[in-house]
Amino acid sequence: MTDWTDDELGALLTKTFGDHETPDDVEDARDIARSMLIIQRRRLWPAVVAAAAVAAVIAGLATWAAHQSSDSVSTGDVAGLPTGRAAAAAPVPGSHRAVALAEVEHLLDWVDIPGARPLDSPPPAALDQPASSPMTSSPAYQLHRTQFWVVAGASTSDLAHLLTDRTSPIAGATGGTGGGTQPEPGHPGRSITTTTVSWIGDTEHGAPQYVEPELDLVLFQDGSSVDVRADVWISWRPARPAATYVNSDVSSVTVTYRRATSYPDRHPAGTVVVTDRSQIARLVGAVDALLMTPPGGLFSCPVMRPGTRPPSASMVFHSGDRTWTFEDTFGCGSGVGVTTDGARAALDGGDFVKTIWATLAKAR
Repeated sequence: MTDWTDDELGALLTKTFGDHETPDDVEDARDIARSMLIIQRRRLWPAVVAAAAVAAVIAGLATWAAHQSSDSVSTGDVAGLPTGRAAAAAPVPGSHRAVALAEVEHLLDWVDIPGARPLDSPPPAALDQPASSPMTSSPAYQLHRTQFWVVAGASTSDLAHLLTDRTSPIAGATGGTGGGTQPEPGHPGRSITTTTVSWIGDTEHGAPQYVEPELDLVLFQDGSSVDVRADVWISWRPARPAATYVNSDVSSVTVTYRRATSYPDRHPAGTVVVTDRSQIARLVGAVDALLMTPPGGLFSCPVMRPGTRPPSASMVFHSGDRTWTFEDTFGCGSGVGVTTDGARAALDGGDFVKTIWATLAKAR
């Protein structure tokens, strides 16, 4: 069995997804697409890993119908929404970056391999590049740190087991191992083999201050020692513009959900105008609690069948001559966009769509 490149694995996953696509829930579809993007960020994957990835995609698709009933929204969900204004003011600019920097240091400190000696300069060419390179269209919001060590009297397999047996440094992430080969500089026909261990955090929601934490370790057997390269990436959230928080004197909210035609969609749909003060307060609290996403990032834009459309969800808040329009852009899985008086921002989706379903169900 030979190794698979990004392009080969991506093509296989895309074909598999298309052959089995019968999603009943837009959030599940988005999660699968996001997982595919994470998988394709690796440079080189063994054939067994490629086969396991395809199996995982098929298994995930097969569970959609079984879980559809659990995704239904009861009118009682509306009562559980946050009340009042969840965020009284925009976060202090720069504070999120400081928290993200502290998390970078925490992840590097977590590596803490017994007997490891830090290196001031990179070891052999086997570690001249990271295990992956998370892409972003806004490098200004992405933090990246690299550190090197050498561990005498160790083996790559022992270190890989040691690291993956620990409690994950990133909440919700599990350490995964892989491997790769690359040509040895100056020696045509010869290759260098490395072992990789990676932990990838939540790529959409994450922490209030940052998203997409990732720790990658590359291990290279250099005689009786192991050279180690660690790379940490984190994208920090910018401050949410103050104008995108909704005023408390909202008179009405127009709530809309349009079903998808690209797959079966049984969620509550239609438009309702909410004027009840207590319900308005809950909706204001729901959108004011949404967090900013870093500019750019990775989005998965599903291929729509001819004549079909993705779903559409929106809440429009009315206050005198002002409006705040929040709309979930399902087409590329990029979260919720808010527009008001010329101010625009991209927010994480949170429970935005479920809030809309619950509101429409209550109005029936």
